[in-house]
Amino acid sequence: MADKKVYAWAYGDDAHEKIRVSNIEPDIAWNIEEPLYSIEEVQHVIENNELPKRPVAWVYWDNNGDHKRAVLNELHFQFDNVTPVYSADELLAELQKEI
Repeated sequence: MADKKVYAWAYGDDAHEKIRVSNIEPDIAWNIEEPLYSIEEVQHVIENNELPKRPVAWVYWDNNGDHKRAVLNELHFQFDNVTPVYSADELLAELQKEI
């Protein structure tokens, strides 16, 4: 995600309950320091006081294929099915499902 435009930064520490949002990268170290890549992510942090949920991997497969592919970075190829997964358990479950 380093090549995407950063709209804002979410930052804070474990001692504070509120996550802060700034359009300037924090200049001191925080326990929480996360770039936000869209207006929707900024809005989510402000409204819910939580970091956005991002996929850890994507699972790709074709309807007539005999296997699935899991990748860490989003691919830009054409597949019949693309499913983002948000945890290792969810990834394992998705890979075990029938095509």
